[in-house]
Amino acid sequence: MIHKTKGIALHTYKYGDNSIIAHIYTEQFGRQAFLIKGAYGKKALVKANLFQNLNLLELEVYKKSNDALQKLKEARNFPVYSNISFNLTKSTISLFIAEILFRVLREEEANARLYDFISSSIQLFDLETSNVADFHLIFLMQLTKFLGFFPLNNYSENEVIFDLLNGKYINQIPMHGYYLNNNEAKIFSSLIDKGYASMAELKYTKETRITLLQNLLQYYKHHISGMGNVKSLQVLKEVFG
Repeated sequence: MIHKTKGIALHTYKYGDNSIIAHIYTEQFGRQAFLIKGAYGKKALVKANLFQNLNLLELEVYKKSNDALQKLKEARNFPVYSNISFNLTKSTISLFIAEILFRVLREEEANARLYDFISSSIQLFDLETSNVADFHLIFLMQLTKFLGFFPLNNYSENEVIFDLLNGKYINQIPMHGYYLNNNEAKIFSSLIDKGYASMAELKYTKETRITLLQNLLQYYKHHISGMGNVKSLQVLKEVFG
């Protein structure tokens, strides 16, 4: 049966001489893998460049519930980005976010709220003309709401230690030993309740931005089993370094 759905490109693998496997987070079916034959061919109906990091897609798919690899009938970029592909900072952040999503989105079922959050976030990112250096930090923090481990921002004079396992501030070092303390805990708190409208307010230094990103990834690893190391992190560090 053919279905129409929207999708977000996460990752591609080359398959054979001129085909690819594209991992896409779809609006109707969650994360799916698609085998696209001849994607590098000159006469390809569905070309490989459609599936660059975080591209938004309109798809017609042949969906079979028992198949690990689905097939595409048609695909097109919609909307087409106006800025991401031509901006080094934005394209690097897109590479990083796409890898994060590839690692954490595993459900093969619809989640309309999560899909809408990711889609609207990317479109806002494309249109933003300034203050994008902290976009990925806000995105990662807000994404935890949909993944089920959004932290409690109860930082105070007494609760100054952030418990990475339980996602809240406490007044003594936890026995399990996974925590943020001192300035790192305070900075982490400064990000928790921030939305995209607050990007201009953050004013993080390059060093603070890298430390905060590393702490966020550490927090993710405690809540997403088998997440592994993020390969594009080093590229992000180099761009912001």
